[in-house]
Amino acid sequence: MNNSLSEKLKQYRKKSVLSQFDLETAINASPGSISRIESGFVNPTKETIIAIAKTLNLKTEEIALLFGIDLDNESLEEVLSSLKSIGNLNDMIFTVTNKLIFKIGYLASMMWLIKDKKIYAAGLTNSNISKAVHNILDQDFSEVTLSFEHKQNLTVQAMLEKEIKITNYTREYIMPAVTADQANKVQEATGDKSNCIVPMISNDKVIGAMVYVKKIEDDFSSDKEMLKGITNY
Repeated sequence: MNNSLSEKLKQYRKKSVLSQFDLETAINASPGSISRIESGFVNPTKETIIAIAKTLNLKTEEIALLFGIDLDNESLEEVLSSLKSIGNLNDMIFTVTNKLIFKIGYLASMMWLIKDKKIYAAGLTNSNISKAVHNILDQDFSEVTLSFEHKQNLTVQAMLEKEIKITNYTREYIMPAVTADQANKVQEATGDKSNCIVPMISNDKVIGAMVYVKKIEDDFSSDKEMLKGITNY
C-alpha cells in the first residue's frame, strides 16, 4: 500500500479527534480494519476512502490528495491565469469544463450560458461522462436549453437569485431541458452523487452558470467559496 496514503488517512483521523474504533463504527467497518489500513498492511477500496472522507468531513483538496491529485495553489493558479488570457469562447469553455475540473478533482462539470434570453448547455467535461450523456440524450447537447420560466429548475434559480444551489439529483438542475427518465439515466450512468450550481456573474450581470459534480454525497460547505472564485475569476 502507498505509505503516503496510509499516513494521510491517519493524519486526517487524528485531526478529527476520532479513535480507530470510532471511525470503524462510523463507516461500518470490521474491528481492526482501520489499524491495518493505517499501518499499510491493507489497501482500502475507493468506497472505503470515500466513506472515511465523508465521516471526517475532509475538504476537496484533502480528498483529492487521497486519490493522488495534487490540488496545490500554484498549479490551480496556473490554470486560472490561463483562463484570463483566453479570448475564444470555445477555448474558454473547454478549459473550464476539462482542465480545471480535473485539477480540482471533481467528477465532471457542465456550463450553461445565457443567449437571446434562453439558457443553453454550452459545455460538458470531455470524458466517458460526456459519452454516456450523448448516448442517452435524443438530441445534440448544444440543443439542450432552459427558459427563465422554468423556475422550479435549480440552474434557473441560481441565476435569478445569484445564489449557489446544491442538489443530489441531476434532474433538479436539467429538467425540463431533458425528460425525467433521461436525467435519471444520466445520473445512473455517470455516478453523479452531488451537484453544486454556481451562477456566473460578470459586472454584476449573470451570464450563465457552472454545475460542479462529485461522485460522493456532499453539501459543498467547504468548497463554495473556492468554486465562487473559480467560476467568477
